[in-house]
Amino acid sequence: MKPEDINAEIERLIETEDEKALENFMIDHFSELPEEDQKDLLFALYTDAVERLAKEAAIMDIQKRGIEVIEKVEAIRNILKQENSSG
Repeated sequence: MKPEDINAEIERLIETEDEKALENFMIDHFSELPEEDQKDLLFALYTDAVERLAKEAAIMDIQKRGIEVIEKVEAIRNILKQENSSG
């Protein structure tokens, strides 16, 4: 593909707001992009992956804390049941 055709297709895909199609096009035509664009694309994909991992880690931390709270509540509930049944 000619550089102007690649740019035209990228612009068209941006206008459609189809991120997956744009990503696939960029990957499929990666070697045809100018070196500077290749660097920018790699950086963008890398930062996107890092952001996703950070969000996943935050979600996992929240889930872990939620489980800990549930376990503590369950332990308190069991203690209260024992006290009510023996008193």
